[in-house]
Amino acid sequence: MLWGEGMETSGYILLHRCILEKPIWTGATLEQKAILITILLMANHKEKSWVWNGKKFKAKPGQFVSSLDKIADLAGVTIQNVRTAINKFQRLEFLTNQSTKTGRLITIVNWRVYQTEAIAANKATNRTTNKAANKELTKDQQRANKQLTTTNNDNNDNNNKDIYNVPFAEIILALNETAGTRYRVTEQHKKHISARWEDGYRFDDFKTVIRKKSDEWLGTEQAKYLRPETLFGTKFDSYLNQIVHSNKSQTQQGLDDLERICAEYDRANAQADNRHGYGQLPVTTECGCKEDCSPLDGDL
Repeated sequence: MLWGEGMETSGYILLHRCILEKPIWTGATLEQKAILITILLMANHKEKSWVWNGKKFKAKPGQFVSSLDKIADLAGVTIQNVRTAINKFQRLEFLTNQSTKTGRLITIVNWRVYQTEAIAANKATNRTTNKAANKELTKDQQRANKQLTTTNNDNNDNNNKDIYNVPFAEIILALNETAGTRYRVTEQHKKHISARWEDGYRFDDFKTVIRKKSDEWLGTEQAKYLRPETLFGTKFDSYLNQIVHSNKSQTQQGLDDLERICAEYDRANAQADNRHGYGQLPVTTECGCKEDCSPLDGDL
């Protein structure tokens, strides 16, 4: 399949500066940033049809059909870079990815909000040739663009509220309350939390990791690792899926073990005394004798 089939080859796109503050950009590698821009450039701004192997196919605005190889070639990265980036973008709900008979169908979520309305407004301005009308339209366009920017940002915030509104303070508070620490929300801590948030983990996952590692490390030399850079680092998934054999802390487990050992020791001493006849009370019969006084034949 050629690059021009099902993909845009001319024109331009809009790229808002607010992307610089989004985790999809701040938490991305250089390769992932290149892939992000490449995908935006490859998307169609209007419906497009093409014929491939005698069959007609169609792509809607914000969509294009390509392959991992082609995206990697255009972005100047490896196929594995593209695969990793697409999986990450899917978790962030930036795009959807679907395999088709002609290739891979990529759909950019909210494409219409970001591109279509603004491009249509710009084309309307370009079609106006009257100088006076152009001057007036320029003022209107500036107002429209300002309103559109606000609308786009509002829509983006609403659609991605769960993705970008990371509860940094709540996560650090959960750590402090559980582990008895006094960490503050710093840029370094936010960096680690944002990275895991981009991976698709949410607040309950953070609380689970904090609880599991606190139960395991509190009261030991490992307690010094109850810190954001360790808990929310690259081993986060391993900590989250760690099998916990007991919910008790090591201190409580040690006390329970000591109590069990003492009980077993007392039981062993009692058995030894019984074997040697120590501590056994003589058997008393109904008649008060301390020996066996079974009735004689004459007493019957």
